[in-house]
Amino acid sequence: MKRLVYIAVIVLLMLTSCTESDQKTSQQESCFGSIESRQEEVKQETQMKTNQPVPLIDCTNLNLLEKVYLNPLGLTTVIGVPWSSPAELDPDSVITTYEIKMIGNPVLREKYLVNQQYLYPAEDVENYTADYFGMTAEETRKSSNYDNGKKAYVVEMGLGGAWGAYAVNAQQEEDILHLEYCIVNSYNQTTAYGVLDIRLWADGSYLYLANRQEDMQIPDPGDGSFVYPDPITETADGTVVLNLGGNNQTRMTYTADFMAKADQLLEFEVTGNWQGGAVNLFLYSPDKQLTPIRITKNYSDTVLLSGGEWNYNCTGTWQSGNASIIARLKDRVVSK
Repeated sequence: MKRLVYIAVIVLLMLTSCTESDQKTSQQESCFGSIESRQEEVKQETQMKTNQPVPLIDCTNLNLLEKVYLNPLGLTTVIGVPWSSPAELDPDSVITTYEIKMIGNPVLREKYLVNQQYLYPAEDVENYTADYFGMTAEETRKSSNYDNGKKAYVVEMGLGGAWGAYAVNAQQEEDILHLEYCIVNSYNQTTAYGVLDIRLWADGSYLYLANRQEDMQIPDPGDGSFVYPDPITETADGTVVLNLGGNNQTRMTYTADFMAKADQLLEFEVTGNWQGGAVNLFLYSPDKQLTPIRITKNYSDTVLLSGGEWNYNCTGTWQSGNASIIARLKDRVVSK
C-alpha cells in the first residue's frame, strides 16, 4: 500500500514538473511569439505605407512646400552640400534640424532645458533621424552633440545664420518630390541652386532621400565673351528702371543696388510665356530688412519704399518659355 502511495507521489511530482516546464516553454514561446508578432506588424505597416498610392500635391504652391519641406532644414548642410545617402549627412546638421523642430514646440522644449543647454533623449532624437533621414543610431551618434554618459544629445541655446533657402520650383514623380531651391547669402546674392529629393507617403509623412546642388558660376568681368546686361537704366524723364529678364533661358539671377527717395514707389510687372516654377524678388531695405516676393505667374504689384540705398536680388527658374520683369521707381502721388 505504501509502495502504491510512493508511486502516486512520484507520478504527481513528475506531472507537476512537466506542467511547470510546459508553462515555461509556453511562456517563452508566447514571449517570442509576441516579439515576432510586433515585428510582423511593423513590416505590415511599412508594406501598407509603401503600397498606398501617394496623392498628387500642388507643386505650384511653393509657399506651402517651402514651409513644410525646406524651412525645417534651416541653415544647415543638409541643403548646403550635396549628399545621396544617410551616411553622407553631417550628423551635427541633422541634430540642428531636430532643434529647429523643438523650437516650434516651446512648451515641450522647455522641459529639456538644463543649465542653458537642452538635453534631448537619445531615443527621441534617433527615432527622428531614422524617420526623416533614414539614419541609423550609430550614424546619428557620430554627432558631437551626443553625450554617451547622459544618453542624450546636448544642444546649446541659440541658432543663427547668414543665408537663406527659397523654393523656386517643384515636380512630383509618383512618390518622389523634387523640390528646387536657391540659396541667397547675406549680401542678397544667389550663390547656389539645389534640388531636394523627398519620398512621400500617403499618410503625409516623408523621408529626405538626397540633395543635389549646383554652385553659381560668377563670370569674370574681364571675360569679353560674357555680356552682362545693365540691370538698371534711367529713362529720359528720370524714371529709374530695373531690367530683369530670362533672356530666353529658364533661369535668372540678378543683383544690384539702387537709390530711392522716401515714400517712392517700386512698380514692377512680370510678363512672358514662362511656365512652371517661380521668380523670387528679394528686396533689402536700407536698414537691412528683407522683403521676399514670390511670383509664379504674370503679375504686377507696387511696393512703398523708404529713402536710402536698396538692394534687389531677382532669382528664378522655370520649365519653359521666357520671363521678363520691368520695375520702375516712381514718386508717390498724394491726393489732396
